[in-house]
Amino acid sequence: MTKKTTVLFIPGLGDGKVRGENLAIKLLAPWRLDGEYFPIYWHKKEDFKTRIAELSKRIAELNSEGRRVVLVGYSAGASAAINALSANKEKVQRVILICGKIQNLDKINDSYFKLNPKFGGSVELLKKSLPDLDAEQRAKVLSIRPIFDETVPVKDTIIQGAKNKRVFMVGHVPTIAYCLSLTIWRAAYWARKK
Repeated sequence: MTKKTTVLFIPGLGDGKVRGENLAIKLLAPWRLDGEYFPIYWHKKEDFKTRIAELSKRIAELNSEGRRVVLVGYSAGASAAINALSANKEKVQRVILICGKIQNLDKINDSYFKLNPKFGGSVELLKKSLPDLDAEQRAKVLSIRPIFDETVPVKDTIIQGAKNKRVFMVGHVPTIAYCLSLTIWRAAYWARKK
């Protein structure tokens, strides 16, 4: 019997409100995948490590129910997804990143961290988490980038050893919306592969 899969959507900054995630979750249903929204609440002052521990706990719960776990992190959520993969290497089946700032972390404007304290914690942890991933773990990652992104330079989304894919879109928000709606089936198909 094939294991059921749950996709955890990890949004970027401004994640206090659910936007297109409900649609993305519904679009997974024909693929017999369940979806959940897992916001980090970047703007809250609690330590990022507390929230990543809660994400790890949820991953463990899903595994204990006999489920495979796929993480979909977009924009700032990509850093949390990589951190969660590093902390749960054997428990995460796949990681899909959309317009994620993964490289050149020292070039992020400090204003992002002032408004979103947990983002600073996630970026600091990412500096250790990404090098911690071996070839097998990196092969679990699909990083999607547009032709041009005004928020995250496309070169900063590329991870050596991961599957790096370009979609023919322009812009940060339009690319995320496109990937979470019109192409989520491709990501779902890739996520089901062993």
